[in-house]
Amino acid sequence: MKKKVINYISAIIFLAVLAIVYLAYTEPTVAFDSNAFKLKGLYGVNIPLAEIKEADIVTLRDMPAISMRANGISFLKVHRGKFRTTEGDNIHLNINTGVNAVIRIVDSHGNAYYINRKNEDETRRIFDTIARQAQ
Repeated sequence: MKKKVINYISAIIFLAVLAIVYLAYTEPTVAFDSNAFKLKGLYGVNIPLAEIKEADIVTLRDMPAISMRANGISFLKVHRGKFRTTEGDNIHLNINTGVNAVIRIVDSHGNAYYINRKNEDETRRIFDTIARQAQ
């Protein structure tokens, strides 16, 4: 009986780890409406277009150094959620470090968001749409 319980617990832990890995690697859906840019999915965001003060493309090298994950997930090249920089700032990451182009958005409250996709061309298309709609 005890061995059966241990097997069940092991199976549950294994399935939970698989679910976390799957969620980490599933890119959030990008959506725009007349008022907001949205990432729907794990650690998604909703940024009102009227509150976007800065939007540009930076490289991974230009991003601030991360000191810790505050609320999120990091697994291999994927980082999603809230992170703290070495300078003490809180930022929101939804990036794949295998892609160099990263969209940086700063809102009117000073919140910084770093977003990219696994495909650099798709990242640039999303940025173009943000730049057009946030004007």
